[in-house]
Amino acid sequence: MTTTPREWPNQAMSVRDDSAELVKAIIENLQKIVNNEANDEEAVEAITADSINDLYTLLRALEAVGAQTNPISELSSRVSRVRLHFAPARA
Repeated sequence: MTTTPREWPNQAMSVRDDSAELVKAIIENLQKIVNNEANDEEAVEAITADSINDLYTLLRALEAVGAQTNPISELSSRVSRVRLHFAPARA
């Protein structure tokens, strides 16, 4: 008697493999900037925006299969940076 495959490991394997493909595509797109294939401001902004969107998708997919991220820690870190950047000047 065989057992049915568990869904979670199969899904995690798929997310892992798809994530690697997406990272590869992001690198190839960013490489266009480094190689000066995309050097006008609009093209660089488009590649950057696409890369950020792809990375957010990747992050959400990894979290969906159990990646242990800590958004509270990230929020605290970002607020600390904002406070340092906008600290009032002392007379």
